[in-house]
Amino acid sequence: MLDRLVTEVTDGILEALDVVAPLRLTTLRARVKPWVTQELRNLMRSRDDAYRTYLRNLSASAHARYRQLRRSVKNLLDTAKNAYIAGRLASASSPADYWRTLRGIGIASHSTPSPLKFFTPDQLCRYYASVSSASSAIDADAAIASLASASDRLGTATFSFQHVTPLDVELAMNKCRSTSCGSDGVSASVLRLASPALYTHLARVFNLSFELGVFPTAWKSASVVALAKVPSPATPSDTRPIFLLPEISKVLERLAHAQLMDYLSRHNMLDTSQHGFKSAHSTQTALLELTDAVRGAIEKKKITLLVSFDFSKAFDTIDHTLLIEKLRRIGCNTLALRWFISYLSDRRIAVRCEDGSLTASCCTTSGIPQGSVLGPLLFAVFINDLHTVLQHSNHIVYADDTQIFAHDYPDRILHLIQCVNSDAESVAAWASRSGLKLNPSKTTVLLLGSLAFLTKLKSTWLPRITVQGASIEYSAIVKTLGIKLTPTLNWEAQTSSIISRCHFALFSLRYYRRALSQSVRKTLVTALVLSHLDYAPAVYDSVTQEQNLRLQRVQNACVRFVYGSIPRTAHVTPYRLALGWLSVRRRREMRIALLALEILRGGSPSQLRAPFKLLADHPEIRTSPRRIRPLVYYNTKRTGALTKSFTHTASRILSTLPFEITLANPASSYKKLIFNHLFALDKNDWQARCITENLTLIPSSLTNILSFTPS
Repeated sequence: MLDRLVTEVTDGILEALDVVAPLRLTTLRARVKPWVTQELRNLMRSRDDAYRTYLRNLSASAHARYRQLRRSVKNLLDTAKNAYIAGRLASASSPADYWRTLRGIGIASHSTPSPLKFFTPDQLCRYYASVSSASSAIDADAAIASLASASDRLGTATFSFQHVTPLDVELAMNKCRSTSCGSDGVSASVLRLASPALYTHLARVFNLSFELGVFPTAWKSASVVALAKVPSPATPSDTRPIFLLPEISKVLERLAHAQLMDYLSRHNMLDTSQHGFKSAHSTQTALLELTDAVRGAIEKKKITLLVSFDFSKAFDTIDHTLLIEKLRRIGCNTLALRWFISYLSDRRIAVRCEDGSLTASCCTTSGIPQGSVLGPLLFAVFINDLHTVLQHSNHIVYADDTQIFAHDYPDRILHLIQCVNSDAESVAAWASRSGLKLNPSKTTVLLLGSLAFLTKLKSTWLPRITVQGASIEYSAIVKTLGIKLTPTLNWEAQTSSIISRCHFALFSLRYYRRALSQSVRKTLVTALVLSHLDYAPAVYDSVTQEQNLRLQRVQNACVRFVYGSIPRTAHVTPYRLALGWLSVRRRREMRIALLALEILRGGSPSQLRAPFKLLADHPEIRTSPRRIRPLVYYNTKRTGALTKSFTHTASRILSTLPFEITLANPASSYKKLIFNHLFALDKNDWQARCITENLTLIPSSLTNILSFTPS
C-alpha cells in the first residue's frame, strides 16, 4: 500500500509536469563564440592569408603586415569577448543567472574531464557498489529477534517516531535547496511549485511509513554522477561519486532527522566532543577545543601528544547490523528499528551516462546512504561510543576525523607516550570491532608544547606510537580539518597555505578582469579569494605581525584587482576602506566576537562556553561607572600561551566594544555594530599613519566616496 501511494504521488507530479513543461528533444551542437562577428572572421581570414604570404617569400614587409593583422585580431577579439561577457552579466535577472554565466566562461569553477572518458559507466557502477558492500546484507527479522533480549541500553528513555502534520511537511519541504534531479525525475524546484497540493497527501504517506516501519522502495534508488578527483584518473578510486536521491525522500528524511536529533539532544546522548552534524558546532569549534587545550597545558608547563587517525571510506563501510544495534542501545523501539532497517537495506545505485541514461543498477549492502539527510546523523550515532574506549586521552571528533591527545610534564614523556599508545591501540581495536578500516599510513602523530620544552626533548630518544603494528613517525606538521598544526602552534605553514590558495584563485580571475565591472570583481574576490581568509580564522588568530602582514598583502592584491587602476606606488589602505573592507586582523576579530556571542548565548559547544566568565554572574566585581559595563571579564594570564587562547582573545574583544551587549538578542543583531566599531578603528589607524608619515589621507579619485571625521 505504501509503495502504491508513493508511485501515485510521483506519477501525478510527472504527469502534471508533462502537461505544463513537457520534455523536448534537443540537438547538442559545438559550442559557438557569439562575440565572433562576420567582420572579425573576415579579418581572421586576412590574417591567415598574410601568414601564408609571409611563408612563401619570407620578406620583412610581409612579416610586418602579418604581425599588424594578428595584433588587430587579438585586440578586437578581446574587446568583443569582454563586451559580450559584460552584457551577459548586466542582463542576469537573478544571482543564479549571474553565477551560471560566470561558470559558463570558466571563472567560478575549475572543471576536470568526465571519468566516463576513462572508464565505462558499468565499471564505475560496479566499483561504487563494491565499496558499499563491505558487509553482508542485514536480515531484518533476525536482527530484531537478536536485539529483543538485549538489555544494555543507555538510560531509560525510548525513541519512537511521532505523527507529522501537513505544517511539518511544509516546513521540511521549504528546506529543499538542491538544484539536481533524483532518480524519480522530480527536482526540488518542481516539488516546491507543487507543494501546496501535496502537504496533506505527503503527511499521510510519511505517517504510514512510520506506522508500518517501512521506507518506500522507490526512494531507495540513487542515480550517481561520477566526477574526477584528478585530471587523468588511472583507477576508479580516482573518481568521486555524487549520489542523487529523490527529493521527496529527503523531505521524509528531514522529518525523521528532526525527531531523532531532538531526542538525542534532550537526553544528552551525543558525545560532547563530536563537532560534526550538530547545531552551533563546526570544524572551527573542533579545532578551537584542541588548540585551547594545548595552550592550557603549556600554561601548566606540560606538553601534549596528539594522534590523528584516518579511516578509509568510513561512511561507505558501516555494517548495518552494528548500526541497528547502536540505535537500539540509545533507546529506539522495535518499530523505529524496523524503519531504520528498511531505510538502510535493499538500496541500489546506477551511474548516469553522458546521454542522461542510467546503467543497470547494482545493490549495496553497507554504509549510510550518500547524499542523504539522515545519513550523517546515523554516522554520528555509529561513532558515538568511540570515546568510551579511551582511558587516558581526551578527544575531538568531526564526522570521521578523529584525534586523541593527552598532556603531561616533559620529564614524564615516556609515561605520556605509553598512555597515548595504549589509547591508540584501543581506538584501532574499536575500529576493528566496528568494521571500520583504520589506515596507519595516513595516521599522524604530533608533539606540541613550548619551544623550550620541545627543544629539550629533541635530544632525547622517544619511542614511537604504534597502530596495528605500524610505527608512526613524529610529524613536523599535521593537517587536520583543513588547518596545518605545528608543534609550537606557529602558523607559518598555515599562513603560507592560505596565501598560496588566495593567489591561485586571484590568478585564475586575471584573464577576465577587463570584461568585469568593478562591482562584479568585488563580488568575485569576496566569494572566491577572501573566503580562504575566512575559514576558521579564530584558530590561527595568534599569527605573528610578519605573518599578518603577509595576509594583509593578499587582501591588498585583491583591492588592486577590484580597482584595476591603483598606481603602483600608491597606498592601498584608502581604497580598501572605500570598498568597506576591514583589515585582515579586524576581519578575524569580528568573526571571533560573533562566534563568542553565539557560544555564550547558545551554551554550546560546552567545552568552549565553560571558560567564559559573565560579569552578570559576579556582581562583586567592580567596574568604572564612566564606561559601559562589559559582558565578560578576564584575568591577565601568566604566559603568552593562554593570552592567545580563544577565550581570552574573545573576552578582550568583547570587553572593548563601546556598546552594551545582552545575550537576550541573537549575535547577528550586533553584527553591524561590531563592524562599524572595527571599521572606525581601521579608519583611525589610517588617519594616524597619514599624520605620522605625511601621507595623503584621501586620493583624489576617492574624494566623493571616502570621508573621515576630523580628529
